[in-house]
Order: sequence, then structure tokens, then C-alpha cells
Amino acid sequence: ACPEGTFLDAVEAISRDDCKDCAVGYYTPTTGNTDVSDCRACASGQFQDETGAIGCNDCPRGKSQGDEGSIGCDDCSPGMYQSNLKSSACTSCEPGRFQVDLGQETCSLCPDGWFQSAPAQGNSSMCAVGFFMGCPGGSQCWECEIGRTSEPSEGGTQCVAETLPTVEPIV
Repeated sequence: ACPEGTFLDAVEAISRDDCKDCAVGYYTPTTGNTDVSDCRACASGQFQDETGAIGCNDCPRGKSQGDEGSIGCDDCSPGMYQSNLKSSACTSCEPGRFQVDLGQETCSLCPDGWFQSAPAQGNSSMCAVGFFMGCPGGSQCWECEIGRTSEPSEGGTQCVAETLPTVEPIV
């Protein structure tokens, strides 16, 4: 009889050499398989990149695979993440979070003075002058009160009193 990971593709096996390996993306955990249909496709969220397999590998964190019978998993795109093993899809970063890199397990919080209003984004934006965001993870900036403004060079983390330009008297 053919061992695990293989099947017999002939009427009668003369030796184990007559057994054929299940293809990449497929496996069989049983012995005595008599047809290629005994090889099972790896489920979504799993893969197998070797022939003659007796099982499948789970997609690691930061990757996913939505198809059955796959030979690998795909990195999550920027703006996406996957914190679980064996995932069939990546998850979008929520507003207030972003992810610049491929294949990540988490999203980053927008820093103070920065925001991201849309989901699944690979970056965040600095609050404009006159607006602020005083805590990480902001999905929008807030307008400063009348007579107050924010620092333009750092992204507004707080509003400060506006300073009027001083004019030297003409003598």
C-alpha cells in the first residue's frame, strides 16, 4: 500500500516506487490511497509547498491565503494586518491607525499631532496649523479656539495663544 502523502496511479502496485506524491498545495494523511482524488486541497489560511505531504502548514501572522490548494501565503498589504495564524484574509487598519510595511501583525497608532480618518491606510497626516490632536490614535484633528493656534512644524498636539507680530514705532 502507498504511504501517507502518496497515491497509487496504477491498477496494481509492484513497489512503493509506483506510488506518486500528492502535488504541492495538497496532502493526504492516510495510507493505501488509490487515486489522485484522495489528495486533499489545503484549506484557505493554509499552504503546502512540498509534494508528498501528510498535512498543511498554517499561514503565519502578517500573512493570509484565501484560496484552497495554495503553495504559500501572501503578505498583508500596507494599511492591513493579521494578528492570527491560519487566516484567509488580512484586516484593515481602523481610522486613527496605519501600517506602512508589508506582512505586519498590528497597526500603529497615529502619533500626537497626526491623524488618519480612513481605514486601511499606509500613512497618517499631520494636523494643519490651527488644528490639534492631543492623543495618539486620532481619526481627525480638532480646530483650535478663536485666538489660539497650533505649532506648524510638529503637527498640532495642543493649541497655544496666538502671538501678534510686534511693530517697532517709527521715530
